[in-house]
Amino acid sequence: MNRHDDLGRFTPSNPYASIGGRRRAERLTPARRREIARLGHAAMVAKHFGGDSAAAGRAAVRTGNGPDVIYFGHTFGRVI
Repeated sequence: MNRHDDLGRFTPSNPYASIGGRRRAERLTPARRREIARLGHAAMVAKHFGGDSAAAGRAAVRTGNGPDVIYFGHTFGRVI
């Protein structure tokens, strides 16, 4: 069961897992959520950029996700 359609996109699987994840996230304090995000960012930089945070920043800017973009749910919107 690879949970992908014919085009390789992910397909919906267990709706209860996402509900549980959202409920757990609601109980976290904003400070704890920031800490988790920092840990995830540090791990991504270490794994994909060999610890070079400047390279990670340049890659984010190249893909259009630089500091001028604000995260809204699951989509990105540019600050005007």
